[in-house]
Amino acid sequence: MCKAFCNRCWWNAFGDQAWTIASWNCCRDGAANYSTPRKVSSGDLIAGRVWHDCAAGAATCGSWNVETRDVTQNTLTTLSHTSNYGQSFNWAFGGVLEVYGVANCQNYPADGAISFRSIQLLDINEQVISSPVSLAWSANVLQQGGGCNYHAAASAAATALSY
Repeated sequence: MCKAFCNRCWWNAFGDQAWTIASWNCCRDGAANYSTPRKVSSGDLIAGRVWHDCAAGAATCGSWNVETRDVTQNTLTTLSHTSNYGQSFNWAFGGVLEVYGVANCQNYPADGAISFRSIQLLDINEQVISSPVSLAWSANVLQQGGGCNYHAAASAAATALSY
């Protein structure tokens, strides 16, 4: 899964002209904390998870862990015990594509899409939240700059981002 707290896939975020994964906590009060970046390839299966360090029933948790894994290459990068900066995290993203330094549409993988499958939200007891009343995934494209015909589609267990 390429996903405040999130797992992200980046193009050129570290000036290396490559796709990378890292676990991030960004950008409250200008702070950008991230784990060691790992190079990935187009087509790799990326998985991620976020979990807190607090006891069950806590209204908010001050410390979180963010893990991003390239299942294909068997590499892992983790941001441990990162602050919530006083926020309550009651939102989630089914998929995010965030890129920097894209010179043209050919910088994206050639297949024209990134898909996120088997998306699950778990409760405090690590049970799947199958149909919460307040959960309604919606597709949203926030783009800066031009082109590439960005599109998003979302459902309860999958998100597709195309370009």
